Amino acid sequence: LVTVATTLSAGVLSGSQSICVDGSALFASTVQGGRWSSGNTGVAVVDSVTGVLTGVSPGSTNITYTVYGLGGCPDASQTRNVTVTAPPIPGVLSGPSALCSGAAAGFSSSVIGGTWSSTNPSVATVNASSGVVNAVSAGLVLIRYTVSGSGGCPDSSASITLTVDQSASAGVLSGVQS
Repeated sequence: LVTVATTLSAGVLSGSQSICVDGSALFASTVQGGRWSSGNTGVAVVDSVTGVLTGVSPGSTNITYTVYGLGGCPDASQTRNVTVTAPPIPGVLSGPSALCSGAAAGFSSSVIGGTWSSTNPSVATVNASSGVVNAVSAGLVLIRYTVSGSGGCPDSSASITLTVDQSASAGVLSGVQS
């Protein structure tokens, strides 16, 4: 009696090929029973059974799914390349913590390429690209700087709390001028 084993297949792989450092993704195959492995665990690790992938550091690595052969048949493998991206950093923000209504000031970040916004434009507005803030009326507002994420990483932001004070007024003078 001779038993002939069929040729193995590792199936079709699925799962995000771009993740963020400390982010995760689920890899899957159309064939069950195999094991997952990472070509570079310094970049990404993968749970050998569940296929949950976690980004470790920026870089690129191959994730391999292997179905082990039986009865003299060779193993079957499929590989998928994954890129791990560092999360964006909004940098160190600078700008005043207080302004008088009607005043303007420039805000800046140590990182270029982000976008400025105000959480309350009725208190202070900000030019999205230049970071110039115009104080409108008394109150508190967050001036936020957001850097767009890429490669599976979400946007990241930092903010400065700005207090806008009502401008002082000397009032109207009256009396006899001699």
